[in-house]
Amino acid sequence: MRNMGIKQSGTKVSRCGAGEECCEVVLRNLHPSTPVSEISAAIEEIGHSVRQVTNIIHHQTKIPLPLFFVDLEIDENNSDIFDVTSILYTKIKVEEPHKQRQIPQCLNCQSYGHTKSYCSYSPRCVKCGGNHLSTNCSKSRETPATCALCNANHPANYKGCTVYKELQQRRRHPVSSNHARLQHPQQPQHPPVDQSNYQPANQETSHTTNKPSTRSYANVTDIFVAKIPNSLHTQTQNLLDPCSDHSPVLLSVNCQPPDKINSSMLSQYRTDWEKFGHTLSEKTDLKLCLKKPSDIDDAVNLLTNNIQSAVWESAIQPPPRKTEFNLPIHIRTPISLKRRARAIWQHSRYPSDKRHYNTLALKLKRLLASHKSEAYANYASSLSHNDGSLWKASRKLLRIHNPPPTLRNDDGTWALSDQDKSNIFMNHLENTFQPHYNILSPSKIQEVESSLNSPLQMSPPPRAFSPGEVHFNIKKLSGKKSPGFDLITAEVIKNLPKKSILFLTQIFNAMLRLSYFPILWKYSTIILILKPKKPPD
Repeated sequence: MRNMGIKQSGTKVSRCGAGEECCEVVLRNLHPSTPVSEISAAIEEIGHSVRQVTNIIHHQTKIPLPLFFVDLEIDENNSDIFDVTSILYTKIKVEEPHKQRQIPQCLNCQSYGHTKSYCSYSPRCVKCGGNHLSTNCSKSRETPATCALCNANHPANYKGCTVYKELQQRRRHPVSSNHARLQHPQQPQHPPVDQSNYQPANQETSHTTNKPSTRSYANVTDIFVAKIPNSLHTQTQNLLDPCSDHSPVLLSVNCQPPDKINSSMLSQYRTDWEKFGHTLSEKTDLKLCLKKPSDIDDAVNLLTNNIQSAVWESAIQPPPRKTEFNLPIHIRTPISLKRRARAIWQHSRYPSDKRHYNTLALKLKRLLASHKSEAYANYASSLSHNDGSLWKASRKLLRIHNPPPTLRNDDGTWALSDQDKSNIFMNHLENTFQPHYNILSPSKIQEVESSLNSPLQMSPPPRAFSPGEVHFNIKKLSGKKSPGFDLITAEVIKNLPKKSILFLTQIFNAMLRLSYFPILWKYSTIILILKPKKPPD
């Protein structure tokens, strides 16, 4: 089989009776009334040898489903059956058979979670529950059966057994290990056996003990759930990696994350100013050595970093917003009905289900439009000039956001990238702010140059700044001033502690003494704003 390429192609090889092997596939979306002979003939026309075609029926209602089992003769082209998309003028989908969801039951000891090939326990009878093989049972038909798992009057393979139902319930609704210990403090017990005659297989002696059994049952199936918008194209692939007992699944999403625009604020949350002052005081060290311009640059950089980190550490994050579901019950009910109808249509693809889904979707759309119109009417009637709500709503409606004008390069082409736009602004500012040579007098220029080149007269050094003067001028700062390149606002500067004001005073006096201005304070952010009623060029 491996040399023929069947296993590599992904087709499922199963026993079809009398020890013969076949390739089994499933046809989906084909109407159940289609004759199996026509399906077999259509597949054979494609180039496959069909052994048997069987319609699948529901295990409870016995209603025929739009699914067909197809048993193919083993051949090298079995994998080509999955490329078939339509037969008998109907769109179909060829899939592999799904694995059985029933818990495996051992035919030797009648317990669940393993099979006979891997069982090392003593045999139990499926009919009477005795310690012998089921083939050696001498129970008559008139004698009621005894379950080897729960001692009830039914065979051990009965699907209505309480043990089987409990295992199925655990499998459908898995719980965590801690929660399982709280609800089920006792481990699953062995099937009841006679301890005097019980002897485990592959052992010479057996010791009776009251310890709970360490026997393990089938593990819970891992489920991969993803909530992805329909607008994104995704692809799921099973990696089939044998390095783990789990089956790794790779989900590929064909999209690009949006670029996050840097905010022009140092912090998006409120600041605890008391904590800010305490944190900044601990970070500030007044032992400075400001003897050269590089020392001033280092001190300014250190002060800026300390202020920014103190703001971030003192931010008060607001509690998460609670989203309230305000839709009334007469709208939430159609929403659930529409979702259920959509799931049914996606599963069956019947035109009747599609029409039912479209009807519910149109009805829900009209209900939502009516509810939105009614809600807006109630909002408009609640506006009043007494509390200012009418003025706020009017200002919000009359606020017109004009789109920024388009820019052109010197050659007439559109400036699309940010780099091209910044180059246009740079050239514009460079050409605008130029010296006015036509109004300059040569005598004045010579007078200014001679004054600059002449030595200074003897004068006392300038008076140093005091911390009180720095604090007084900080308090006079306007709160409406926009921050600079470091995003430190006037509100942050007004809440500086005394230790930071002393640090800032030392920097100012060093600048005055060395006649040097720090490089970091020379950076600025320029925003060009188009004046109203002005041409964009």
